[in-house]
This record gives sequence, C-alpha cells and structure tokens, in this order.
Amino acid sequence: MNITYILYLIICTAILPIIIWGIVVQVQVDSTFKKFSKFSNQKGFTADAAAKSILESQKINNIKIVPGQGNLTDHFDPKNNLISLSKPVYGSTSIAAIGVAAHECGHAIQSSKNYLPLKIRAFLVPIVNLFSTMFLPLLLVGIIFSSMSYTFGIFFTYTAISFYGLSTLFYLVTLPVELNASKRALNSLKTLNILDQNELNGAKQVLKAAAMTYIVAFLTSLIYLLRFVLWIILVFGSRRD
Repeated sequence: MNITYILYLIICTAILPIIIWGIVVQVQVDSTFKKFSKFSNQKGFTADAAAKSILESQKINNIKIVPGQGNLTDHFDPKNNLISLSKPVYGSTSIAAIGVAAHECGHAIQSSKNYLPLKIRAFLVPIVNLFSTMFLPLLLVGIIFSSMSYTFGIFFTYTAISFYGLSTLFYLVTLPVELNASKRALNSLKTLNILDQNELNGAKQVLKAAAMTYIVAFLTSLIYLLRFVLWIILVFGSRRD
C-alpha cells in the first residue's frame, strides 16, 4: 500500500466529519441569530439606521440601504452601490440585526478603501462561476479520453482539477474579506456608541458564528480538491504503469 493511497483514504475519511461540522455550524448560526434577535439595543437603533450612521461616519454617501427578500440574505452589492438587508434585519432593533447590518457596512468600507482581498475576490467571482460549470464536463471528458490516450486524458483531467482549485482559492480569499468586514463592523459599533459593551459582545457572537461558515466552506473545498488530486494520481499512475 503506497503513501498516495494511504493519504487518499485519510482524506476520504475526513469528508464526513467536515460535512457534519458544516451542519453543526449552520445550526449554530441560526440559533445564535435567533438568540440575539430577542434582545433590542438600548438606544433603539434599527439595523438600517445603524448602517446609515456607520456609512456617514466613513463619509460614504453613494450607498443605498434597501430591504431585501428572504432570510439572512444580507449582502453588499458594489456594482449597484447598495446594501440589501433581509426581512429579519431591515428595520429590526435587535442586537443580531445590528451586527449583520454593520457587517455589510464593513464590506462597503472595504470597497471605499480599495481593500485588496475584496478586489481579488470580485475579480475571481465571474471566473469561478464560469469554471465551476466546466469542472464536471472536463473531468468526464478526461476520464473518457484516458481509455484512448493517456496524454489527452490527463490533460483534460488536470485542467478540470485546476478549475476546481480556483473555487478553493476563492474560498481562501473570502476568509480575510469576511473576517475584516466583521472587525470593521464591531469597531464602528463601538466607536459610534451604537451598542454598549454587553450588546457588542452579543453582536460579536453572531458575527463569529457566521464567520465559521466561511472557514468550513474553505476546508470542505480543500478536502475535495485534495481528494480529486490524489484520486487522479492513483488512477492515471496505475494506467501509465
């Protein structure tokens, strides 16, 4: 039993715990948001009003704050210069909603300051969206060609894996973007005295739980990438021999 096969078995074994961890993290996100949705901030700020105050403090005047659809679908749209806050967030005075709205403002601040990881992520988005749709077809072509030509088979297969690798890179770049946005959010809430210290701790727990989803997403993508690479080495290595 060679080292590649052992590593492949280890990676395959690690997939299930990662999936379970992802489920646990998502449950924690929902439960943490619900927990701090029950507590209103003492100053009576609504999430959209808090977001407006944060943007104004940074002299960002070109961003619209609008109500969005769905549950926790909050996002910053740099192309249309708007922050969309979901139904549970927009207009809510809860600590959880304030934290989420402030986080989206963190992205707006990043954009205004030309934060490099955000620019890299924005550059990768259309590429990853395109290449992710090509991954499986190229992988299948590679497997089919491998029975006829080792060279063509391995070319298409490794091309497919490199496309998948871009998705892993995207998740990696996303980590500093999201963590930095949360840091900016909490700093703004503290500096502007929108939340007191106890309320700030609650918002921090909400954002920390959300950040874990990005960590899990990256690790999941990395595990699958390693699994594909090792599988290809095993399959094509044996065929070459």
